[in-house]
Amino acid sequence: VFHKRDKYRPPYCAILSALDYRQSLGGEERIMNYNHDLAQYGGRYLSRLWKTKILSPENM
Repeated sequence: VFHKRDKYRPPYCAILSALDYRQSLGGEERIMNYNHDLAQYGGRYLSRLWKTKILSPENM
């Protein structure tokens, strides 16, 4: 049976594993670059699909 104080512990127990997992993917910079590239790709795809222009510069 969990007590009220115990329901907040699991996230703290998972932090080290989560950080190790992110490091195994190549670290924060690689993850951020991947997300940025994916957002750029998605923007270009939707821009073509909707026949619109992208307003923000590529480096944003």
